[in-house]
Amino acid sequence: MKKLLYICPAGFLDHEFGILRGLNKHFNLHWIVIFNNHLNYHYAPNDIFNFCTENNISVEIFTQSARARNPNRIISCFRLLQKVKGFKPDLIYVETFTDPYFLILTRLFLDYRKVVVGMHDVVFHKKFGSIFNKLTDELCYRLFSNFHIFSNNQKDVLIRKYPNKNVFVARLFLNIFLKNIGLQPDNKDDSPISNKVKFLFFGIVRYNKGLNFLIEAGNKLAKEYNNFKITVAGKCENPDYYTSLVEEQDAFEIKLYQIPEKQVPLLFSQADFMVLPYRDVTQSGPLLIAFRYNVPIIASDLPGFREYITNGREGFLFEPENTDALYECMKKIMQMRRKDVEQMKANVAEYVKKEIDIDDIVRRYVAFLNETANNN
Repeated sequence: MKKLLYICPAGFLDHEFGILRGLNKHFNLHWIVIFNNHLNYHYAPNDIFNFCTENNISVEIFTQSARARNPNRIISCFRLLQKVKGFKPDLIYVETFTDPYFLILTRLFLDYRKVVVGMHDVVFHKKFGSIFNKLTDELCYRLFSNFHIFSNNQKDVLIRKYPNKNVFVARLFLNIFLKNIGLQPDNKDDSPISNKVKFLFFGIVRYNKGLNFLIEAGNKLAKEYNNFKITVAGKCENPDYYTSLVEEQDAFEIKLYQIPEKQVPLLFSQADFMVLPYRDVTQSGPLLIAFRYNVPIIASDLPGFREYITNGREGFLFEPENTDALYECMKKIMQMRRKDVEQMKANVAEYVKKEIDIDDIVRRYVAFLNETANNN
């Protein structure tokens, strides 16, 4: 079996567990997880060690103390490079270079042709991402040849900018929070959905997520209906701004803080629709979690959402950054029959079964990694 070294920051672990479990069956796998002392993470080292013990995966934790812009980080990156060389891998997969130092050292001292780089966002979100991060990513695209991209729309962007790169697409697979989802739809229920409709916004609140459009649309909807609830749940740096937008308090449940993991399943299990009024999107973790709970989506009509949603089948698309368009979409839902909503949930379940299958995703990794190794 080929020796695969898999390197990732600790912030991506929600995605990694299922992928590594699959790759470990095809490669002599060694996993390096990078922790930065100044950052907080959802998972602790013990969580990683327990997972790897259960799945017979070789792993080590690499801790960095200096911040990414600190030149002392170079020393840390040299230590990491020595670990990489000591493993003598046939292939190296790096899920996002977190600083330019390790990126440059990898290019200088290792065979770059055997390196595959996973990149989440080819285009940075609006008002998000420092110049430092953008320069690091740009350097990565120039210095390396093999890339894993997580959505077709971002692959198209990369190929337009760098047409000679080797690129494969394998979608995110989030296997977290999957509890309490055994409820079966009742397609015989012909009652109006509006007697109990629940909308959900979930995830870290940033400018590009467009939460203000949902609040404004909810205020408008509340002037006509009093039998719905919009739950907003997620960590936010400026919660006062968003709470100040709420005019109809009874229509909203605002939870602008880090949601404890044990509370997440109930949020999704009870939701009728997830609302994603984004200004821009590459790929969406909240969408993937919602889909795993068979929750249809109301989303901005953007390429990153059109990849997953056919309007009227797995959810609804509306004109981006248009409060009135979102309001009309939510109003249409208030007038739907419950059996039609349950059919839409069944459509989501069918899509997930066909398009977001962990075995198929792992096969994509394996095929590209083996092709990369065999070509070099």
